[in-house]
Amino acid sequence: MCKTHVPQVGAVWYDNNKRGRALFRRAGKHTALLQMDTPGHFPGNGGFFMRGAVKKLVASLALACLLACAALGAQSVPGAVLDARQSTVRVLAVSGGNVSSGTGFAVARNSRYVVTNYHVVEGYEEFEVYLSHEAAVPATVKAAAPGADLAVLETAAPLKVPGLALRTSGFDTGLAVWALGFPGGADTLAGQPAAGVDEMTVTDGIVSAVKTSHEVGTASQAVRLVQTNAAINHGNSGGPMVDEKGNVVGVNTVGVENVQAINGAVHVSELINVLEANGIPYKTQSRMGAVLGAAALALCAAAAALGLRIWKKKGWPHGAWQQAVPLVRFVQAGRRLAPADAAAAVAAAVQAKGVKAHGLCAPQCVLVRGSGVELVKKKGADYRAPGYTAPETYYGVQGEAGSVYFYGAVLYALTKGAVPPDIPSRMNGAPLAFCEQNPLRFFIENAMDMQAGRRTQSLAQFAEELAALAARLSAAPQARAPVQACAPAAVLA
Repeated sequence: MCKTHVPQVGAVWYDNNKRGRALFRRAGKHTALLQMDTPGHFPGNGGFFMRGAVKKLVASLALACLLACAALGAQSVPGAVLDARQSTVRVLAVSGGNVSSGTGFAVARNSRYVVTNYHVVEGYEEFEVYLSHEAAVPATVKAAAPGADLAVLETAAPLKVPGLALRTSGFDTGLAVWALGFPGGADTLAGQPAAGVDEMTVTDGIVSAVKTSHEVGTASQAVRLVQTNAAINHGNSGGPMVDEKGNVVGVNTVGVENVQAINGAVHVSELINVLEANGIPYKTQSRMGAVLGAAALALCAAAAALGLRIWKKKGWPHGAWQQAVPLVRFVQAGRRLAPADAAAAVAAAVQAKGVKAHGLCAPQCVLVRGSGVELVKKKGADYRAPGYTAPETYYGVQGEAGSVYFYGAVLYALTKGAVPPDIPSRMNGAPLAFCEQNPLRFFIENAMDMQAGRRTQSLAQFAEELAALAARLSAAPQARAPVQACAPAAVLA
């Protein structure tokens, strides 16, 4: 019977100041790796929309959703993980003739604080943080937690890096993770020590388990540990283990000799405890990105499904994808809306804006999109436009009755396809010209009465009555078609 060899506790490797070190020779600004002694111990290293086009759009939308999901799943290393390298540094510890190397990372934007393992700094007197071969910043130990094998260095000057956010939400077995750092083996492969983003080593794996260990740090306390199959080698000590969003889930710390894919990182919760106990500021994960990303995908899929359902049952809503056209251009083109559509659109637009509708009484503020109307604020709008302005407005009298006159004029323009007669013309006897079949005639005449006191005095009441009228007209099939023009006019398709 085959027996599996189970390594003893002594097979757990991590740096201990009394054990072997990675030796470096310093020459000016350059450092060269010479040897790794005591193997086995961690040295701390616009237009009209046709139905054929609708089919293509809906199909394209559904396909885009599928491709987006596939792209997210197929990406080998998420961009956020690669971005995390900017905030990951190499830590050099010096004491006399002994030199040791590890990894660290900043926990806030432009911060002076760099997290690493305690065993990286244990027994050393001088420290340097390397962002690149040419950018070395002196540092001192700000905080130490030997029991959890964590330490925080304070640099002489702020590091101009974004800093890594710490994951505060829980996670379980199976979470994809990446370990960042500067393993000594990569130095041997390259023939020189690595430093900087482009020379950093990134390995991937999953969270194999989240457990408690008594073999980390001084072995004097239980420490939460993230077990992973991501490669963690000599020199990765103190580096970040991140999730796909670049949030830190652990601090790379330990491995087991002669056993493959069994490595460990001190859980991020242990790090947060150390930072808070020492008053050190840090970033936490932003949940908004994940929420928005999931919401966007869900909305995209729901929109495609809803579009297909509406398309199959009723056909595509008329004008839903048309470009918004200013009322002035709409009228100049001689276009018109069906009375029921015009009434519903104006009522909805006024009710949507509420009291703000009073400040939008200019034709430039009215946009027509399909069979709908939108009210928007426009710079340079003419609030005394001929044909749309109530007579009392010219005498400086402002009131809701004047707003009622304006939106009555909008109804006239939408259904007539022409600008209403201006006030001088009406004072000289020019009537509001209606075709006999316009069911809004009497409503518009009341709203545009030359005597303010005979109009509806409340814009809210005007919109409410107009909405009720639109509902009644919608039940009559003939009111769904544009009014036949008294003179030829182009009709909006």
